[in-house]
Amino acid sequence: MVEEITQANLILTNSLDKEILAQSKKGSQVIFFAEEGDGVKNKAHNSFRQLDIGESWARASSMNYVDTAWFEGLPIQPEMGWEFERLIPDYVIPFKDYKKVGKKRTVNMFGNPGLSQSVDIISGYFQGWLGQNGAPLSNKTWAKGRS
Repeated sequence: MVEEITQANLILTNSLDKEILAQSKKGSQVIFFAEEGDGVKNKAHNSFRQLDIGESWARASSMNYVDTAWFEGLPIQPEMGWEFERLIPDYVIPFKDYKKVGKKRTVNMFGNPGLSQSVDIISGYFQGWLGQNGAPLSNKTWAKGRS
């Protein structure tokens, strides 16, 4: 498999292991599907925040948005509405530290400070008074490649 990766211009993966990151730095483009959030074994520098599943006050006070320039020619609006119902994510890469409220205790979780300044945000999420924001879809340049 490593031999196949070294020949690839585009890599589709659910893991960011050292071989894939090295190939990205050499110029391959990587699309990382992190649909399991923090359950992903090799996720490089990323941490993920699981959003409330189903209806909740947090989801009622949140909004997903998309940079329509990435999808030129598609009839979409910047505010992701019902047309994206099946595409709205369960996880985001949080830009700030946040609190994970559990049944017995609250745990302070680490975000990815500075990430919003180093990536192109393709799709974003904010909740409440912009206190919690993150990106379900972003583009990061690594040396010669992208992920």
